[in-house]
Amino acid sequence: MRTLLLRWAVIVIAVFLVGWLLPQLNLTQKPLVTYNSWVTLAIFAAALALINTFIKPIISFFSLPLTCMTLGLFALIINTAMFALAAWLVPDFNVSGFWGAFMGALAVSVVGLVVNLFVPD
Repeated sequence: MRTLLLRWAVIVIAVFLVGWLLPQLNLTQKPLVTYNSWVTLAIFAAALALINTFIKPIISFFSLPLTCMTLGLFALIINTAMFALAAWLVPDFNVSGFWGAFMGALAVSVVGLVVNLFVPD
């Protein structure tokens, strides 16, 4: 239970960093991820966790030949699609196009990888 809450918190922190840090670094002119409150961010993190648990394995299985042909790069597109799907399902959470979803999915993946290195299952 503790690791589940930790992983949920990781998603919240990663999405918060994408929404706050990238416009601060002036990498983009507009925010890639916008949300109204921390509650919206928490609901988004829960939706993304559920999508990654139930839908992503099915899509990853059926796209395995394409993922192998692209040497794993298609997995980034799958992560982007799952991030965009979660954003579409959660009201008051907006992602500005493909690059917003891509950067959000990339941030969640990188922060999750770092946390997985330090927190055992």
